[in-house]
Amino acid sequence: MYSRYFMWNFVGRQNDQQGQGSFTEGNWISGIKPIDNIRLGGQYALPTSEKENAGRNTYFFLPLILGILGALWQFKNQQRDASVVALLFFFTGLAIVLYLNQTPLQPRERDYAYAGSFYAFCIWVGMGVIWIADLLSKKVNAKNAAIGATAVSMLCGPVLLASQNWDDHDRSEKFLARDMAKNYLESCAPNAILFSYGDNDTYPLWYVQEVEGFRTDVRVVNLSLLSADWYMKQMMHKVK
Repeated sequence: MYSRYFMWNFVGRQNDQQGQGSFTEGNWISGIKPIDNIRLGGQYALPTSEKENAGRNTYFFLPLILGILGALWQFKNQQRDASVVALLFFFTGLAIVLYLNQTPLQPRERDYAYAGSFYAFCIWVGMGVIWIADLLSKKVNAKNAAIGATAVSMLCGPVLLASQNWDDHDRSEKFLARDMAKNYLESCAPNAILFSYGDNDTYPLWYVQEVEGFRTDVRVVNLSLLSADWYMKQMMHKVK
């Protein structure tokens, strides 16, 4: 699971399905058909639904290559600093995998547990820009080398990632959570108490009350927090 999420972030993603090991759900892909075809097959005869899937994001190994080059540059020139980044990369990623010892086929994968490891690798992606600048400085002056390295890294990083990910990460027209929260609150009598269970159904309620000032007369009580002494005390406070 860790390796799949890692490759999703720095190589590419097949689609937006979680996947449990099949060839058509949730694998990592690069966008380089010969390589992907060896692993998964069928890349030369994909249906339109797969080609146009918003969750299909291909990075052609470019962020991964940039990160590996950055790691090699740092270990060559800044060994102590590189060791610190490597420890951060290991302990927030693979070490968590070993410590949690999760069983396979999780019903709800918690990829955010590995985010720290991916942040650490992004440090090496940034170092990859310096590697490119060093390489170019052997051919051109330092200023042009810096400009060239910045341009190449922008194309291999932010520009490529934004072009591939914007359509499936854009939340500008998604209002389901807010609208459902308003529906819940609107269905309550004046000065009612509304019991919620966990975080996903409580945060939208808090948002529409605290930010939009909607139905602030309803008291929201999160049952998952009600066993905590600080929350019980908080619930006794008078609110407007």
